Amino acid sequence: RNGQLLDKTALACDVGVSSKAVASWLSVLQVSNQIVLLEPWFANVGKRLVKTPKLYFCDTGLLCFLLGITESILLDSPFVGGLWETFVFAELRKAIAWSNIPKTLWFYRDAQGREIDFLCLGGGYSSMIECKWKETAETSDTRWMQDIERMAKGKRLPDFQTTRSFILCRTPASFPLANGTTVLPVSDLPLVLEPRR
Repeated sequence: RNGQLLDKTALACDVGVSSKAVASWLSVLQVSNQIVLLEPWFANVGKRLVKTPKLYFCDTGLLCFLLGITESILLDSPFVGGLWETFVFAELRKAIAWSNIPKTLWFYRDAQGREIDFLCLGGGYSSMIECKWKETAETSDTRWMQDIERMAKGKRLPDFQTTRSFILCRTPASFPLANGTTVLPVSDLPLVLEPRR
C-alpha cells in the first residue's frame, strides 16, 4: 500500500481488525516516523478531487525488507516504480527541511485520473514533480502537469503565479524538454525549490 491512497476500511478488512484499530496503529507509525501521510492539494481548480491522503514509508530500506526485495531482484520487481517515488519523496522532504525557503508538499489527483506525484508550493511559486523509473523522459510524461498548470493559471490561483514542472528520473544529467519541463537526476533535486533557474 506504499505510495497509494490510504483506505483504512479496506486495510481493516484485510488485517481483520476494526478501522479504529487501524487508525490507532497508523498514528503510532506516524509518530515513530515510520510512515508519512501526504495530503492531496484540492484548491478549487476542478470538481470531484480526491481528498484522501497517500501513505509513504519513510525508509526505503525498511520498505524493501518488508517487501522481500533485494538488490539482485530490484530491477525486476513490480514495486520498483513505487520505491523510486518513495525515495524521491524522502529526498524532497529532506531538501525542504534544509532549505530556508518555506515550502509544503502535496499530491494532486482528480476523478478524471489526472495525477501529479508531488506539488511543492510556497510564496506564489510552485513546482510540479513527476517520478519516473527510467533513464530518460519525454513530453508525453508531462501531460497532466500541463493540464493542471493551465487550469490553475486560468483560475489565477496564488500558488501558481510562477510554475515550473520537473521529471525526476535516472538520467545522468539534467536537460529540458521542448515544452519547458526540466528532466533532473536526483542529485539535482534541490533545483525544484529554487524560485528561478
